[in-house]
This record gives sequence, C-alpha cells and structure tokens, in this order.
Amino acid sequence: MSFQFDWSIPQYEIQKLVKGKKYKIVEIKAIRSLNQNNYYWGVCIPIIQEWMGEDKDFVHECLKSLFLDKVIRKNPLDKRRKIILQESTTNLDTKEFKDFTDRIREKFADLRIPTPESNTWIDAYNYYHNI
Repeated sequence: MSFQFDWSIPQYEIQKLVKGKKYKIVEIKAIRSLNQNNYYWGVCIPIIQEWMGEDKDFVHECLKSLFLDKVIRKNPLDKRRKIILQESTTNLDTKEFKDFTDRIREKFADLRIPTPESNTWIDAYNYYHNI
C-alpha cells in the first residue's frame, strides 16, 4: 500500500492507522523535468555525438557509465550469478539529473568541447542546429 502523508491528520488518527503494522517512509522526489530531458537529448547528446562520431544511444550509454552508479542484482534465473546494470537516467530526480548534466559539461569543458548551460538550452539548441 502506498499513500502520501497528510500532516493535517491528528496524531491519534495516525496512531489508529499504523497500529500493529509496519510501514516504510520514503521521500517522494520530483523526477527529471521535461526541460532537463530536452537539454540532455537536444544539446548535450548531439554535441558529444558529433565529437565521438557515434550514434546517440551509444553516447548515452557512455555518459551513464562515466557518471552514474551501477546496480548489482541477483539473477533470478541463476541465484549464484549477479547482474550488473547501469543506473537509468529515467530514475533520477531533478537535482540528480542536474548534477549528471553538470558533470558532463565539466568533463567536456576539460576536453575543450563546450556544452552550453541548461538554463539556455533553447538558445543552444537553436544555435547548434542553425535554426
């Protein structure tokens, strides 16, 4: 069962709700924004794609492997084996995604490949694509 906590509920009502039950409290975070996603796929990926000479999906996988954590899970088909998966950008919240794109920009600035800041992504996209 999942619900968003309403802090206006009186404490005695909360005690009745949770009495004798175990609950896990988790913070609900906003997932990456559409603007962040558009900046990443419309500005960062094309610039790096052109520099690397690779397709966008390969560039995306390379960036994930550089800047995101790996997740290790047991293989459900063979419990003795583990599967190493790359964390997905889809699961990043807005702060984590900003950190991800900031690290990309820093890495490519070191290589003297400019990637514009995300707050100007529309201008950068239009400039890069000669619109």
